[in-house]
Amino acid sequence: MNSTNVKQIAKGVLLSLIFFTISLFIISLIAYFTDVDGGILSTIFSVLKQASVIAGTLLAVCGDKGYLKGLIIGAIYSVLAFALYSVISGTAEFNQVLGIEIVFSTLFGLFSGIIAVNVKK
Repeated sequence: MNSTNVKQIAKGVLLSLIFFTISLFIISLIAYFTDVDGGILSTIFSVLKQASVIAGTLLAVCGDKGYLKGLIIGAIYSVLAFALYSVISGTAEFNQVLGIEIVFSTLFGLFSGIIAVNVKK
């Protein structure tokens, strides 16, 4: 991979993490001031994780090999989002749900990368 590809991947991961962090903060504030069920919050956070990787990939990827760039963005993002969430929540629990989220983030990144390079032609 050349430096342009690495920059696109880094930009995609960074944008995804920024989007996720801002979304996490807003949803946490809403949850703090309202009575929201934990199961609903878990679902909202899962959706936000996927939306974040889609947004970051669509905004960062262009040129060729969008599928590969998106796949890498999704994989790196999912690991970093887990680390960020673990720091914020104070727990680091790797379970089946997290494994599924990593797979989905990687797949959403892959498909978003394909879309991004074809839309930006």
